Amino acid sequence: MPAPTLRKLTGVFLRIGNTTFGGGLPTIVALQRELVEQRGWLSLEDYALAFSLARVTPGTNVIAFCAAAGARIMGLRGALAGALSETVPSAGLAVLMTQGYETWRTNAWVMAAVAGTIAAVAGMMWASI
Repeated sequence: MPAPTLRKLTGVFLRIGNTTFGGGLPTIVALQRELVEQRGWLSLEDYALAFSLARVTPGTNVIAFCAAAGARIMGLRGALAGALSETVPSAGLAVLMTQGYETWRTNAWVMAAVAGTIAAVAGMMWASI
């Protein structure tokens, strides 16, 4: 297996951390498949340690897991890469969406689209019960 580089490690966290759906556990499982089974950058014991530490820390478990797994792979640089790769893209998107809403909230067409989206989501949630 090729040795991990900071660029490759960051790429894995960016790709998996920002494209999986369903919360933290599906993301952590996808990272296990990538980091332990496919790339061999973490042993199963190191994965279990990172998972255990993430579960007992307050806050978002997936961020703690990415930091712990990154730290086991590449030390402090890996921890920073894991935590930032997981959080920065979605935080940036939230800021852009908030700015967009603030800019367009007086536009009747945009507010109608938002209301339609809310109604569609409520309908999908209701149908899943």
